[in-house]
Amino acid sequence: MNSLEDYVEHALGCNTKDALIVEFISYLKETPQIEVDEDFGDCFYIFKKKGVTLLFNEENLLSTVYLYYVSQGDTDSFKGEYFGIRDCDSYEAIISKLGSPTYESSGGEESALEGGVSPFVVYDKSAQRLNIELSSDKSTVQLVTIMDKELVGDFD
Repeated sequence: MNSLEDYVEHALGCNTKDALIVEFISYLKETPQIEVDEDFGDCFYIFKKKGVTLLFNEENLLSTVYLYYVSQGDTDSFKGEYFGIRDCDSYEAIISKLGSPTYESSGGEESALEGGVSPFVVYDKSAQRLNIELSSDKSTVQLVTIMDKELVGDFD
């Protein structure tokens, strides 16, 4: 493995104890801060300097990878690309690079958990679901979320 894309593709669905997860963490070159959600049993490995969070479900399987293209509190922004997606990419640039999304939302809806929902596009790719959240004017990428489709279920 020599790229973030390779690690994410192969590590999704793996257990925290799997050699590939240990290698992935080593690849990120930062000791994660580990937080456990007592209500759901999820475990977050937060790489604050990298702008990356790994979410392990209650069965200790990697279900989701978050790439924070905009810093979140004391977590720095992700510096890099994921399948060519950069922080400065607009909605149009994403569509140009990845084609028509599986689903998209112009945002503005209210969410009980997060307040207003930002515009986003979703791409279902073989075993992965790629969710790209944009700024309210769709001019920049805010967050990229990569999920194991088998672990998170179908998109409704």
